[in-house]
Amino acid sequence: MGGKDELMYQLHNFGPIGEVPVTLFAFQVEGKLGALIARFSSDHFGTLFAILKERYGNPTNEDIREWKSRAGATFPNRIARWMGKTISIGLDERGSKIDQGVLSYETVYMREYTEAKKKQSVKKGASDL
Repeated sequence: MGGKDELMYQLHNFGPIGEVPVTLFAFQVEGKLGALIARFSSDHFGTLFAILKERYGNPTNEDIREWKSRAGATFPNRIARWMGKTISIGLDERGSKIDQGVLSYETVYMREYTEAKKKQSVKKGASDL
């Protein structure tokens, strides 16, 4: 993330999701809401999973992947995804820190923007050869 077409905001005084305290960020892409990212204590993964399952049904994808610390220690990382036409929801037990999970709501605008940036990067890479 980052660039002149993107803006990130931290949203203050946003209440918890159920009983789970979160820190919320919003990403704006070309003047539209691109994504909402909520950070939470990994201890609350199960509660958030239950909330999302109650609201949206079973996830489209569910997996357990390996999360690796900078020191090389590995831990299980539960991941769930709900994929829709205009919004995708992701829930990761571990984000950039072992004790901090991530809940993401990504809009179609962010998806389209990200895909366009990838294509642009590939074209640039090919022209650099």
